[in-house]
Amino acid sequence: MPSLRFGKHPPKHDYRTLRLKNYLGAELAPPPASYDVLARVYQKLGTSDPAQLFPMDGNDTLGDCTIAALAHAITTYNGLVGTQKIPAKQAVVKLYMHLTGGVDSGLSELDVLNYWRKTAVSGEKSTPIPT
Repeated sequence: MPSLRFGKHPPKHDYRTLRLKNYLGAELAPPPASYDVLARVYQKLGTSDPAQLFPMDGNDTLGDCTIAALAHAITTYNGLVGTQKIPAKQAVVKLYMHLTGGVDSGLSELDVLNYWRKTAVSGEKSTPIPT
């Protein structure tokens, strides 16, 4: 796989990042062994073609996996509420190049999520969980 690009950076930690274990009590049931959210998305949108709903977004030639993941999260969320919204590849690549300063260097997921928390992407702004 030497011809493929990977944009993964080492984990970045921020002391302000919420830790799920701080909000859970012993009375909480364990999570299910598996959960397929895509079945609901496919049913709501009337399609089951992952290539249509979740295109490569440049991730086959660039190290933009964090931005492609953000685009796929937008598609999934909107699909769950019955709206088909697939960010355009050129918008995904443009955001990636904006955040990297025009260099194909990959990004930290924490940096991408912090950017999305402050700035709408494809018209969607993430909503912080109230504390």
